[in-house]
Amino acid sequence: MKNLTEFGSRLVTLNTGAQGLRGGLKCTVKEVEGDAPVMDFIASDETLDRYNEVIKLDGWQLDNFRANPVIPDCHDYSSITKILGRSPRIEVQGAKLVNRIEFCLVNPIGNLAYKMARAGFLKSESVGFIPLEWATGNAKDQPDRTYTKAELVEVSLVVVPANPGATIGMALKSGAITKNDISDLRDFLEETCANPTPKVRILRFKVGQKVLLRPESPKLLAFPYSEIGIKADGTVIATYTRQGVMDVEFMTDNFSGMLQGVSFGDFIPADQKDFCGEEAGPEHSAGASVAGTFDAQLLQLARGLNQVLRGA
Repeated sequence: MKNLTEFGSRLVTLNTGAQGLRGGLKCTVKEVEGDAPVMDFIASDETLDRYNEVIKLDGWQLDNFRANPVIPDCHDYSSITKILGRSPRIEVQGAKLVNRIEFCLVNPIGNLAYKMARAGFLKSESVGFIPLEWATGNAKDQPDRTYTKAELVEVSLVVVPANPGATIGMALKSGAITKNDISDLRDFLEETCANPTPKVRILRFKVGQKVLLRPESPKLLAFPYSEIGIKADGTVIATYTRQGVMDVEFMTDNFSGMLQGVSFGDFIPADQKDFCGEEAGPEHSAGASVAGTFDAQLLQLARGLNQVLRGA
């Protein structure tokens, strides 16, 4: 893997804690036969939006993404309120990267995303990736960079941007979504802010500890964590802290994956006689400042949706 320092301010922290890049891929979106809320996002253009760069389709490494194929809105992994669905299948077929997305209709934002995708309002995916190998173009007719090998870490859709008026408003006027769809999402966001998750100090897990996810943990009660959570019991192989919220990566015999925003009460030691971590100090706790910022973001989106409804 090459040194990434040449990317400078373009580098972002991906949901795994690794440094990488994000960019958009234009897609053709097709419905999948059957009654399930499933759509195929097909990227045949290797060009990265907004940059004079290309990602070679045959250079994608997909295994890490397949281990935790969550599809959030706007790369926001901070809460299940932003989870649109999951990707049960992603693969390179010939000269196309085909990502199948199963939308979570019980989440109002997942329902909105599905309807907007069916109506043609979502025509791209945003990917987060780690560049592994690339070549620099030297001629005017060449891309600035050609990524010949890249590790896919994230796939996201942009359903509700910071200013939802244009996209959501157009979808409403076209009949792709209804006022009820928007008001359901608004109410969902407002309710989330009014009934926040209890603020508990997070557990600073130790790499190598064996832990089990509590069967009654909220992480198991919402799609798509139910499937992931069952497999995640095992050995802690890495931890990452982002803005006071800890992510933990596990490995079992047949699974390696992430759980985001792990709280102190979500896990118990595999052997109750062994203590699997320590309670983090205030500097590492998921305190009011972080939660307050998150609540403010949700309320801002709710207000934006209200403006769309008033203008309808």
